[in-house]
Amino acid sequence: MEQSFFVHSYISVDDDHIHWVYFILEQPFKQAMRSILEEYQIKTAKDWYDQDEEKGLELYENLKAGVMEEYDLNDDQMGELLDEVLGSEA
Repeated sequence: MEQSFFVHSYISVDDDHIHWVYFILEQPFKQAMRSILEEYQIKTAKDWYDQDEEKGLELYENLKAGVMEEYDLNDDQMGELLDEVLGSEA
């Protein structure tokens, strides 16, 4: 998955000094995924695999609606994003 970030920047003036200030913001779809996973206390690939089937189906539906459909990601992109967020193969 292509790595891209949103950058927010502004100039700050302090005692005759000019400072360029910027923030690197995480991709919105990654933020959405982290938020949904957090609701289900999924922090690692192990948590992902250890969840019960009912909880897993509910989580999948929420990820599908809140990430895949919202940001027009396909299954492969969703898998790569999960790997990236959970830190290993999910």
